[in-house]
Amino acid sequence: MILIQLVWFGWQARSLNAINTLHRTPAAHALRPGTPRIIWILLDELSYQQVYGKRFPSLNLPEFDSLAAHSTVFTHVVPAGKLTEIVMPSLMSGLSIDKIRSHADGRLMIHRSSENRWENFDQHATVFRDALDAGYSTAVTGWYIPYCRILSDVLDRCSWTLSGLASNRSMPKASILRNSAQPVLTSFILMDLLHTALTHEPRAADLYATHHIDDYQELLASADRLLEDPSDNFILLHMPIPHPGGIYNRSTRSFTVGNSNYIDNLALADSYLAHVQSLLKSRGQWDSSTVVIMGDHSWRTYMWSDASDWTPEEQVASDGATFDDRPAYIVKAPYQETGARIDLPFNAVDTRLMLDAFLNEQITSAETLYTWVENLNKTRRK
Repeated sequence: MILIQLVWFGWQARSLNAINTLHRTPAAHALRPGTPRIIWILLDELSYQQVYGKRFPSLNLPEFDSLAAHSTVFTHVVPAGKLTEIVMPSLMSGLSIDKIRSHADGRLMIHRSSENRWENFDQHATVFRDALDAGYSTAVTGWYIPYCRILSDVLDRCSWTLSGLASNRSMPKASILRNSAQPVLTSFILMDLLHTALTHEPRAADLYATHHIDDYQELLASADRLLEDPSDNFILLHMPIPHPGGIYNRSTRSFTVGNSNYIDNLALADSYLAHVQSLLKSRGQWDSSTVVIMGDHSWRTYMWSDASDWTPEEQVASDGATFDDRPAYIVKAPYQETGARIDLPFNAVDTRLMLDAFLNEQITSAETLYTWVENLNKTRRK
């Protein structure tokens, strides 16, 4: 029975990552003059506490500081969850999702606690459908989530990748032997060292770091192509930083395998944002664009502090692995020149509503953004 089931699932998943036919906005399409591009940047596991709350003493984040001086920083964001695979469907749909599962053919199902039932994820009930309806073209470059599969009808351009550690602790680009032993190797350091000595393969942490770097560089190149093309005017960039483990040395400003941590990855995230701003400024599009920068969830210290590569720096930075659940959330409105703060509670699941307000020009400045959040809070309290 098990073998029959495996064969059936294998047949259903035979085209799991085939290139899908995407939605195509007509080539002649163009926004009316003066309509800003909307660039949504998701930096995986970006913590408000570590960036703007209580920053590690030796960590310099000049781009985040510059953004705070010219953008709106939300200080009290309520996360949509703690797992990327749950958070991203929640952010895109605006629904409070507590569980997901998938069909063998890759279709996504979601569970909402308020409804207490499972339902198929509806890509047409997402912010990308909203953007198409508002006259925008849509594009995604993302990590971990199979965006091109679950959003094929509402995206004009798409790419995604995951080479590193999946939720079942396997690595898509690792050998069968490595993945078969992965649960044991990642649990016992001595077993990992023995496996490395016998097979001459890298340690699990080093192999993951190598794939993590590959993912970042692939997504960096793909994201640049979207940013350089002004016809892509509603963009999601989901980057695999500062998500642990460490892949960057902030002292040498170079990639590394080993001797790195979450604090170093924050420096890489800062460098990436500086790169994005420089690229858009060189094309005269930074000032006019709406830019939303956020973490899907905060730094999950309760998870990483038990790992073998947890460092003394991380222990100090997190006040002994104390978990602060606030993801970073920064919004630059078109032509915003002065910094602002929103200390009101804001549910990250309302990101779709906020992006819709930008799409429909209900929000056009830092002042109208504050008023919009204030009114949303009043509505939620009724």
